[in-house]
Amino acid sequence: PKEVIDSYIKKNNLSESSDICFPGQYRIFQKVKKLNKELIVINADDIYKNPKKLLKLLCEKLNIKYSNKMIKWPLGSRSSDGCWHKVWYDTVKLSTSFQKKINKNINIPSEFLSIYNECLDIYNEINFFNLNNEYQ
Repeated sequence: PKEVIDSYIKKNNLSESSDICFPGQYRIFQKVKKLNKELIVINADDIYKNPKKLLKLLCEKLNIKYSNKMIKWPLGSRSSDGCWHKVWYDTVKLSTSFQKKINKNINIPSEFLSIYNECLDIYNEINFFNLNNEYQ
């Protein structure tokens, strides 16, 4: 949540946790959990560390064939970018593969701490089901 908040407030006004979709993701998570469906959660940090490994694990879990096309893509925008492309995808449009993540020290401004704490609780509950946890 810290990185999401940091990124979001650079371009947008943040007034509540729903602005960055954590409560919505949690509702979806709860619905799937209630249906007794197998939960597959992937943490973006794990993809940065080893995209090929994580995508192979996902494909195995979903019983689909892995392709190296999943870790490389053409430069620029595409029709599948969806509604968030103007907010989140600037770096993706300029890339052709996963890049190594640059860890940075992020300090959340005090006015966003309650939103951060709410989102962190949601994040921790969902991340418990992280696909990578099964294979460590």
